[in-house]
Amino acid sequence: MTAISGPAAASAFDPFGAEHRDDPYPAYAVLRDEAPCAHLDRYGVWLISRYDDVAAVLRDWETFSSATGAGLEPVATPEEGGVILSTDPPDHTRVRRAVARDFTPKAIGALEPRVRELVGRALEVALAEGQVDWIDQVAQPVPTTVMAELMGYPDRHRQEYCR
Repeated sequence: MTAISGPAAASAFDPFGAEHRDDPYPAYAVLRDEAPCAHLDRYGVWLISRYDDVAAVLRDWETFSSATGAGLEPVATPEEGGVILSTDPPDHTRVRRAVARDFTPKAIGALEPRVRELVGRALEVALAEGQVDWIDQVAQPVPTTVMAELMGYPDRHRQEYCR
């Protein structure tokens, strides 16, 4: 594991680095103890590593906006339609209320047969081919297909949506 000692070393920390892949927890412990708030230069983001600090950041959307994204990858801007994860109140609240009924435990449970069908088909293909690319054959197409169906995309437009 790469040694992390203080904020300067923490800024070079790569949470996706090979040296942390098998056991990232020692690095997390050092970050919590020595650099609970560190800027990760490689990704241009702030890493907050203590639970209470994370909870405070999540509650204070006016100071810690999600509008430019809540992850390491660029997201659509509000002008481009955005996504709920990278939207601040009051827009986030309005959109969340509009879709909440579609994400209740009962509504999600009703999707189980369709999800099982899609995963089953993907696994049949994998067995026939003798290999599987999990991301390309399951993790990406299954949820995007389900979401496209929920939103009523016609079959002929689903491939475009799923790109």
